[in-house]
Amino acid sequence: MGGIKVAIAPPKSKDSRRPSTITPSGALLPTRHSFLNFSVFDPPHDIDECIAFPWVQFVVSIIGVALLVSDVPRSTLGTLDLGPHPDGTQAQNDVYKSVEPNMILLADPIADHTIRAVNKAFVKGGARSESSPLGTEWTFVNDITFAHNVSSVERAYKYDPASVGPRALVQLVNLTNSFPACMRYECACSAADVDAASVVAMTDTIVNTITAEYFPSASDASSPLLFMSKANWVDRLFQWIYWTVGYVRHERRVHAVYYFDNLETRVLHVCAGRRLRSQRVRDHKRPFFCYHHIGWRVAQKTPTSSTLKLWDDMSVRMARLRAEYPTLEFDATVFTSLALANDDRRVSYWFSLPVTYEKIETDDVIVWTRGRQCDSDGICTTVVFDDFRYRRTLVHSSQAQTRVMTHVLRGGAQLYIWVRLVLLIVGSHYARAVERKYEQARFWRRVFVTGKTFFRIPSQVMAYGSLVPVLCYAIAHYMDCALIHIRVSDMWYRGREFDEGVIWSVAPIQMRNAWIVALAVRFGMMFQTYNFHAHVSRFTEGVVGIRGLVVILTSALSVFAHYPHAYFRNVDIAEAVWIEPRTMNYNSQCKLMEAVQMEFGIRLEAKILAASCIFVVISHMVVRGAVSALLRLWGTPVEFSLLSSCSYLMPYSAGTLWSMSSMIVFWKMGRRHLAFQKRQMVVEFKNRRLSASVPVMVSSAVRVLSTFMLSSPIPLASRCVYCQRGQVQRWGKSQGCIEHEHILDVSRRPKHMWSIVRLINLAMMTDPVSLYWLYGFGCDIYVYELTKGAQYVQGERTLQYQIVLMLPVEIDMVLSGAEVFDVEYRVLAVVNSKHVPWNLLLNCG
Repeated sequence: MGGIKVAIAPPKSKDSRRPSTITPSGALLPTRHSFLNFSVFDPPHDIDECIAFPWVQFVVSIIGVALLVSDVPRSTLGTLDLGPHPDGTQAQNDVYKSVEPNMILLADPIADHTIRAVNKAFVKGGARSESSPLGTEWTFVNDITFAHNVSSVERAYKYDPASVGPRALVQLVNLTNSFPACMRYECACSAADVDAASVVAMTDTIVNTITAEYFPSASDASSPLLFMSKANWVDRLFQWIYWTVGYVRHERRVHAVYYFDNLETRVLHVCAGRRLRSQRVRDHKRPFFCYHHIGWRVAQKTPTSSTLKLWDDMSVRMARLRAEYPTLEFDATVFTSLALANDDRRVSYWFSLPVTYEKIETDDVIVWTRGRQCDSDGICTTVVFDDFRYRRTLVHSSQAQTRVMTHVLRGGAQLYIWVRLVLLIVGSHYARAVERKYEQARFWRRVFVTGKTFFRIPSQVMAYGSLVPVLCYAIAHYMDCALIHIRVSDMWYRGREFDEGVIWSVAPIQMRNAWIVALAVRFGMMFQTYNFHAHVSRFTEGVVGIRGLVVILTSALSVFAHYPHAYFRNVDIAEAVWIEPRTMNYNSQCKLMEAVQMEFGIRLEAKILAASCIFVVISHMVVRGAVSALLRLWGTPVEFSLLSSCSYLMPYSAGTLWSMSSMIVFWKMGRRHLAFQKRQMVVEFKNRRLSASVPVMVSSAVRVLSTFMLSSPIPLASRCVYCQRGQVQRWGKSQGCIEHEHILDVSRRPKHMWSIVRLINLAMMTDPVSLYWLYGFGCDIYVYELTKGAQYVQGERTLQYQIVLMLPVEIDMVLSGAEVFDVEYRVLAVVNSKHVPWNLLLNCG
C-alpha cells in the first residue's frame, strides 16, 4: 500500500468540491512527482536512518554475489565433456579419456598388485632352506599398507568390489566354512584372519575345489564357470545413512572363472584360443575382454610409458614370475566380473525433457597365480601365491544430444542474473539519488549510498527471488545430474591419490542442486499463496519463509555425500545363482543386467537432498533446544527459528506488482532506533535479570521475509503480545498496537514502515520479469482518497490536507475478513501501472 499526501494542485474539474490541500511543512520528504495532475510528495521514509546496515550480511552478500556472478565461469556450462577432441584423438579435458564418441574412461585402467605371499622356508631359485623343511609360515613380499585401519588383505578380499566374485563362488560350492567368517561380514577381522598363511589357505581351498569338480581336464579350451551375484552395495556416506534405516541397494554382476594349468611355456594364452574352430565357440570359451569392442590397454611402468593389451600384460607378468621362480610349476585362475547399469529415467517422459541417458560398465579381472613345488608322487604344494587385479570403468552417455540445451539453460540463467544485478544497482542509485538530501551530493557520495542500499538486500533474495534462473538451473541440473554424480564419486575414489584441491573445482558442480531445493521451496510458497487467495484471509495466517542459509547448507552437505570410508563399506553376498554356458558371450551378459538401474541420477539426488535436509532439521532442533535452555536459565526465554519464520505483515505489492512466491527466502533487517526510543527500551527492561544493553540488542531486530515481524520500542504495557520475537502474528489480536495499527491509517504509519516497504519493493521490482509485468503488460493501480481529512496546526494557522492511498488491490477485498476501524474513502481513479513512475510505485505496498 502506498500512502501519499497531496499538495496544493488538485485535479482541474468543475465538479470538484474538495478543499485546497496543503502539505504540512516538515511532515514529508519534499520529493515531487507529477501524477494525475497532483503534485505528489513521497511519504516519510529514510532507509539510512531507519534500517541499520547489516555488516554480517554484507560479508555474506559479497561472497554470494561473487559466486552468483561467476557461477558459469567457475563451473562451466556442462559437467563431463564426452565428445571427442576436434582432431578426433582425445577428450577436451585431461581427466577423462575419450575412447569413442559419447564414451569415456572414467579413470585410467587400474593394474594393482594386491598380494604376493611366499613360504618362508622357500628361497629364490627353488632350493629349500637347510635349517628347516618347507613349513606353514608365510610372508608377504609386497608391502601391506593400512588405510582407515584396514589392511590390504582385508580390503582385497572383503571390501573390494572385485572380491564379490570369489566370495559368491564360495557360497555356490559350499565352502563357507573354509572362508574366514570376518570376510563374510559376520565379525571383525583379527590379525590371524589377514596374515599370509590364512590368505594362501583360503585361495588354495577355493582353487583345489573348483579344479577337482569343474575342471577335470584343464586347458585353455575348457568351459568356464558362469554365475551371477547379487550383493549389497554400501560404500559412500549417503548409502550408509540409508542402510542404517533399512534401505540397501543391491548390485548385480556376471562372473566367469577360467582355469589354466600345466603352464609349461612362458606365455599365458588367455585370448588365443587356437584350438577353437569357430568364432561363436571362441566367444563362449574366452573372457569377454578378449572381444570387447573397446580395447583394454594397460600402462607399463617403463620410461617410454608404453601400453599393452590386457592379455599381453597378463602373459608378460606370468613370464616374469616364471623367471623369478624357474623351478616351480604354475597354474592360473582368472576371475572376470562385469557390472552394467543404465539410467532409464521414465519420469522424464512425463515432462517431455530430453534427459541425458547414461550407462556405466565396470569391468574387473582377478588373476590368481600359484607357484607349486611337486614331489615324485605328484603331490604339489603351493609355495608362491600372486594376486593381481585389473579394473576399468566405461561411461556411455547421450550428453551430445542434450549438451546444447543444457548450455543454453545455464548460459541464459547466468545472463539473467547478470542483468538482474545490474538492474538492482541502477535501481538502487535511481531510488536514492532522487532523495532531497542526496540531490546536491557528489558523485562518489551517491555511489557510496547506492552500494549501501544494494548490500542491504541479501544475495539469496537476488538469486532465489527470481523464478527464471531458478527454473533454468533446476532443469539443466535435472537433465545431467547423473554425470555430476559420476564426477563427484570419482573425485572421492580412494583408489586414486586424493587431491584436496580437486574438491574446490568439483563442489560448485555438485552444489548446483541448490537450485532444486530453491525450486521446491518456491513451489511450496506458491501453494501457500494459493491458500491465501482461495481459502483464508490475507491477515489471518502467516507466510512461512525459508532462510537462505538452509538452502546453502543443504546443498553444501551433499558434496560430502559421496565420501567413502571403510566403515561404510558393505558388499556382502545376498544371492548367487549359476548361469547356463550359452550366455557366456558379452551381449548375452549385458542382457542379463538390462534391468539394473544405475543409482546416479535424479533419484539419487532426491535421496541425498532428503538426507541433508533431515540432518539440517535435526541439527536445528538440537541447537534450538540448547540455546533455549540456556536462555531459560538466564531468565530471558526467547523463541527463535534457524530454519524459517512466519509473520503476517507484508506489502500489498506482493502478489500484485511482483510475485508473492519471490518471498521464499527469509530476510532479516536490523532496525535503527532513535535515542529516545533506546531510553524507553532501557526503562522497559530495567527489571530484567540481564543488563539493559543485552535485551536492547536482542529486541532491536526487525525480521522481514516477505512478511515482517517488528519489535516495538514502546513500553511493554501498551505493546501487543505479538510484537515478541518468534511469535506467529494474528491480525485480529494485534489491533491497538502502534506497530500493527490498521493498515489504512497512514497518518500514524511510522517512517521505518515506509522505509521497509520501499526497500522490499526496490529488491523485487528490479527483477526483469517484474519490470516487464509492470511496464509490458501492466496491472491496475487503485487510487483512493480518505474523505475524512486531517489537520495540521502551524503556529496560529490550522491547515487542512487530504490523504490519498495508492493500492494495487481493491480496497473492498483488503477490508474483507479483517477487524478494522471505520474508514471512509472514495475512488479517485484506476490507472495502469505503465503510466505510474517507477519511483512512485516503490511506495505502493
